[in-house]
Amino acid sequence: MAIPRKLARSAFKWSRQVLPPLSEAERTAIASNGAWWVADLLGGAPDWDKLVALPPARLTVEEQAFFDGPVAELCALSRNLQERGEASDEVVDPALLDVLESKGFFRLGLARSEGGLGFSHTAQSEILRQLASIEPRLLLFVCRRSGAISEGLALPAVAAAGAAVCARAAGAWAAIASVGETPLASTEAVRHALAELLAEIYRLDAMRLLAASALDAGHRASLLLSVVGEDAAEGLHRSLNLAEAIFGAATPNGVGHSLQATSFRQTAPEILGRDASPLSDRRRAFFAEMVLRAHAFWPEERAAVSENDAVLGLEAFEKPFAGHLAHGALAKGRAFLSGWTGGLVAHAPEHAENVQHWQQLSRYAAAFSFLSELVLLTLGSELDGKDLIGRRLAVILSELTALSAVLKRFECDACPDEDRPLVDYLMARGIARLRLAFSAVIDNLPARWAALLFRLTAFPLGVSVPAAADDLACEVGAILASPSHQRSRLTQGLCVANDERPMNLERAFAQVSAARPLQERLRDAGLGGDLDEALAEGLLSEEEWAQLREANAAQTEFVSRTAAPEPARSPHAETQT
Repeated sequence: MAIPRKLARSAFKWSRQVLPPLSEAERTAIASNGAWWVADLLGGAPDWDKLVALPPARLTVEEQAFFDGPVAELCALSRNLQERGEASDEVVDPALLDVLESKGFFRLGLARSEGGLGFSHTAQSEILRQLASIEPRLLLFVCRRSGAISEGLALPAVAAAGAAVCARAAGAWAAIASVGETPLASTEAVRHALAELLAEIYRLDAMRLLAASALDAGHRASLLLSVVGEDAAEGLHRSLNLAEAIFGAATPNGVGHSLQATSFRQTAPEILGRDASPLSDRRRAFFAEMVLRAHAFWPEERAAVSENDAVLGLEAFEKPFAGHLAHGALAKGRAFLSGWTGGLVAHAPEHAENVQHWQQLSRYAAAFSFLSELVLLTLGSELDGKDLIGRRLAVILSELTALSAVLKRFECDACPDEDRPLVDYLMARGIARLRLAFSAVIDNLPARWAALLFRLTAFPLGVSVPAAADDLACEVGAILASPSHQRSRLTQGLCVANDERPMNLERAFAQVSAARPLQERLRDAGLGGDLDEALAEGLLSEEEWAQLREANAAQTEFVSRTAAPEPARSPHAETQT
């Protein structure tokens, strides 16, 4: 696209006045690139077919054998040490360390030519997740001892494990605990919290597997890893809070066991090297970094503006500036078309399920691209001082990335019908978050003309924030509170081996769930919990009477033990530091 030289010269002169020269760190970031999928989202026209065609995260036969052998051996050993009371006071028990060393856990990603196992990024991620479910510090120990673990895999693994461990336990707890005569799992508030937990599991694993798949396919995806890492820290934070709230809902003074929550809370910041809080300082400058590395034209424009020789700088500036103008016009057009049609004409991948969901993501990606252009135009060098706006834009990017990973995972899993309500819930929740972040940027954008232009273009009917339907949330939350193949599949790959209570909880959960039809039979007959009377009247067989007694005993014992204050524990246990 040819533009008048006078326009380019004026834009160049203005840019040199308002934009600071590129720092060495910024030049390094540009050179590293690594934008991959983030560049698609920022560009406003993501190639969904490229994403769907990305090979799914799968283990090779050799990698699966490692899971069935050394990983299973490590899990069993850790469980046996706890059951026999022989856990060491050391950070890592010598017996566990021997397995880690002898079986090659410190050489997972090292090339075979260098004496390593040469495992894929997917296998490394899955093994780290399993280690974290045994004891989060095992993962940390392996990462510190191994120089070959791929950067960016550790935090998503510990977050996915932490969310799954706590969600599985919280669902079982909600099924067996009660407030008065009301089971926790039957209340809307608890089911909504369980729905949030299950959504976090699915989302965290989807993003983790997308990042591993991208690396295995040879993509330079360092920026994607940054997005996944930030989202993992916040997802783990949310999951632990939700699980602890559910456990506190039916115990005196909110006392309940955290089920490794302490270890997960301590380990995540050590892996990340900072406080894993939702308002991290890294969020503040993330949008600026993203634009610098992923924008199609901004890096070249910044480099040209930073050129000491103004003549050479202007020559280098003209081409990317012309491309940027054309890109801005296209971004506005896409945002207008998808905004005014509600995404009905937006792009979706061929032969994919959930066309409407893909179209909505296309709509919000187009809106994000146009809003980013307006922010760059109106704030420029002042963006660093508007850290809340930058943080909200980073939230939009993170949500777009997460939702695209969710739909990608659903496709990779062969679109199971039983997961559709969960995917619908994730999309409804994600779109609400997107719209809330868009609204916050619009309301606080200093250039009010730009805010008005964006609103009229992308959201002509306003930016309402609809919540997911209560019925849908309750349907999703019930998955965690009922034994099923789906519950096992969505929380698979865990080895909770350093605390006997999760195993006791699972046993009590299985017994209580199996006996629930019998309890409902007695309740319908107006007998409540009088088992002897039910047996005498023939409502229960002797076998059913015994089954109910065992279930009631397991439920009473576990709830009473959980409600009691926890005794002092070994450093190898969940409070280990």
